[in-house]
Amino acid sequence: MARRPDSSVIITSIKDDENGFGTGFIIATKQKITYIATCAHVINNLGGIDYVKVAGQKAEVVNGLLPGLDLAILSTTPPLEKPAISLQTEVFLECEVRIEGFSRLVDMTVFDTLDGKLTREREIECDNQRIRMWELNTEDGLDGGYSGSPVVHKETNCAIAVIVHSRGSKAGNAVSVEGLNLLWKGVSELFIRDISFVLPDEDRLVKDISFFILKSKDNRIAQIDKINDFHQERRSVEKNILDINKRIEYLHKSEPFNAIKTTIDDDVFRQQIRQDRDISFQAQKEINELKQKREELVKELRTIEEDITEANALRDYYEERSAFEEKVLSNNTGRKRRLKSKIKELWLRIEKTTTDSFIFSVIESDIGRYRDYIERLDTPSNS
Repeated sequence: MARRPDSSVIITSIKDDENGFGTGFIIATKQKITYIATCAHVINNLGGIDYVKVAGQKAEVVNGLLPGLDLAILSTTPPLEKPAISLQTEVFLECEVRIEGFSRLVDMTVFDTLDGKLTREREIECDNQRIRMWELNTEDGLDGGYSGSPVVHKETNCAIAVIVHSRGSKAGNAVSVEGLNLLWKGVSELFIRDISFVLPDEDRLVKDISFFILKSKDNRIAQIDKINDFHQERRSVEKNILDINKRIEYLHKSEPFNAIKTTIDDDVFRQQIRQDRDISFQAQKEINELKQKREELVKELRTIEEDITEANALRDYYEERSAFEEKVLSNNTGRKRRLKSKIKELWLRIEKTTTDSFIFSVIESDIGRYRDYIERLDTPSNS
């Protein structure tokens, strides 16, 4: 994919005695106003919100700064004559990135790009929301002037994060561009939620399948957790049924319950017999209620058993699907043939089974997805 024109701009102070600088990048131009993302500490280091210039032009801070979030959005009027960069929130660890920013070389300010890779992911808490932040490693030095630079995904050429500070010469931290939405709600309109259209067809196929492999692994873990929950629920129901059986057995063996089965004519015991009869009737009523409850629990147990069976089947299917899609990715040769063969296999699986379950909606979705892949492979790439 061809490199796009960069959207990075230098941020300086209008104060004559302040020669510091930082980096920002254009995220939008609307109604003759250009919006630029950068770091809050860049603005503070240059004298504050009233003393900031972007590419030599006076700038204003949009909606102020937010404590706990080292991000800021600036605006300039008239607009800057540079393109905006798209924003992407879908990010995988270990993806390769490019940092586009300014640094100082002796007495010169130099624009440069650094290659890097996202490593550890963490979250920052701000305004009752959690925003992702990544540690990243670079091949070259990450100087202070890079603060506010965009972290650009190499495959999509979209900005995924903002450099907030460096950790040593070849490492730094970057906050996800989703944090910009806390400063200006208009940013949410700029997020690219489907990055497939910026990828060549073949790369798009690989990206989509890779995403579903990761997703299926997450789903497989979820199914295992669900199966464990089902088994725990089943044990609880079985214990309740056992307790009911013990209670019924106790009531049947109790003396008051058996008292009405014996004829006693002595007047002395008649009153006691009436009391015992009342107790036995209450016991019988409780027994009937317990039996009804036991019947309901048995039905619930059958449902849980069905859930366990379906969860096991779905977990096995996710494992099978991951293995197949990883195989598809491993070799370009015969990719379309393998996809067509898999579609046929999945249709046969649906036709041979009459039981309706959630797994079939998953299979039908996969069939549609594989057909889309084949169409993409049949369509020449315009990239």
